[in-house]
Amino acid sequence: MNRKVKFSILAIIILIVISIYLISQEKIEPPPAILKIDGKEQISGIGSYCWKGTWNALCVDMIGIPTVQEPLIASSPFTAHLRLPLQEPPSELQFNIIQVTEQDELNLSARDWRWWNIWELQGKRLTPPLERESDIELSLEPGLYVLNIEAWLEKGSVSYGFLVEVQSNGTSALPATSVSPVNQNGTSNSVNFTISRGLQ
Repeated sequence: MNRKVKFSILAIIILIVISIYLISQEKIEPPPAILKIDGKEQISGIGSYCWKGTWNALCVDMIGIPTVQEPLIASSPFTAHLRLPLQEPPSELQFNIIQVTEQDELNLSARDWRWWNIWELQGKRLTPPLERESDIELSLEPGLYVLNIEAWLEKGSVSYGFLVEVQSNGTSALPATSVSPVNQNGTSNSVNFTISRGLQ
């Protein structure tokens, strides 16, 4: 072989090695969502997901829903502002509200998150508007809640976890009212959605 052919083969081998290295180093994980209550923000935990990277895709099945250690504090009723991480709106979005106790917490410390076993708990499943950002009006009884957001986005699907503690403010939560355009299961706690448009 002449020198030029040898050089071309060597260049191709180097490119293949670099490509394999870059693919192996790529972190495939969805970015977190953000929940804001009374001016304070909480970054979501990231639960189970199937996500597409630049070169390949990855599906991860978590044992529970992760949340931060300390909950956002709220007095009912309150407004929660949900912000999803990508620019495009979701193709499907579900909002699950699950009241939890210490017995529902898993004995894990992975990534310094609190992990919750919510799969067998009765909660409230809502279908909010398919918007990247929305304001959610909630009226909940005092207690600790995991807010589990399930989102289907352009790059895949992901389950987010937030932790909120509703404190007693001397009054009971508002009675349930019919809400539109949200689909609700169950009869307790009122929930309203208002869409914040034009936000970046």
